[in-house]
Amino acid sequence: MTNYRDSTRLCHVILKGVVLWYLCVTSAQANNIQELLNGITLKNTRVIYPHSATNGVTYSVTNNTAIPYLLQARIISWQDPQLTKTDSEHADETETEGSSTFIALPPLKRFESEETLTLRIRQKHNLLAQDRETLEVLSLTAIPAQADPKKLQSSDAQFSFAMQNNIKLFYRPAGLPEYNIDNVEKQLQFSRTKTELVVKNPTPFYVTFSSLRVGNAEMNLDNSRMMAPFSESTWPLDNNATDEVHWQLINDQGGTHDANHRRITQIK
Repeated sequence: MTNYRDSTRLCHVILKGVVLWYLCVTSAQANNIQELLNGITLKNTRVIYPHSATNGVTYSVTNNTAIPYLLQARIISWQDPQLTKTDSEHADETETEGSSTFIALPPLKRFESEETLTLRIRQKHNLLAQDRETLEVLSLTAIPAQADPKKLQSSDAQFSFAMQNNIKLFYRPAGLPEYNIDNVEKQLQFSRTKTELVVKNPTPFYVTFSSLRVGNAEMNLDNSRMMAPFSESTWPLDNNATDEVHWQLINDQGGTHDANHRRITQIK
């Protein structure tokens, strides 16, 4: 019989649009796997940290399962926007919270079944750019409690799922205009060559596309969904593409904002 205590494998699961990593080690009964996958509720998919938050900001995680979890919370640096394939963009996990401007408290906490744990994110020091948003990552790892070995039958297949999720953390310094997604959208600049769509973000805010198309041609957002402040991005176009661009952005709550469209300018 296979000894599950000697085996470890890495599982990559996408659940409800949020990318989670599950490290398969040992313990929870196999017939409880679906409960574990559905049981951890996050407040939303992003955290906004304004400069005025002198006492920090809060973020909540709820345990809807029948077992307790140990939650590790840390802030890690955002390194590369090409690392994402969904709106829950993922940072390099080799980064440590020691390099971050922020700290998440408590960094390690047990939370019981049906309990909501409130984390407080605080700024340790301010060495960030003051003319634009800065992006870092709230990294959460939830480890379920192990089942009592005395209550397990020898025929039970045993697994434990350590669930990790990386949440985008946006810091907005003093001096920036008040964030308004409608105003940001009005400032986006769309143009095209014969072969490319060119989008410029002249604002001090990050912009994340939920969708982007030219005519009926959907742009591939897998590696370019988010644009940094004062940046430019391009997407390839075919020769038959029209001059009408349609897009939707993702708002501060992680939801999709109203659809917009605009006729774009041809670049000679």
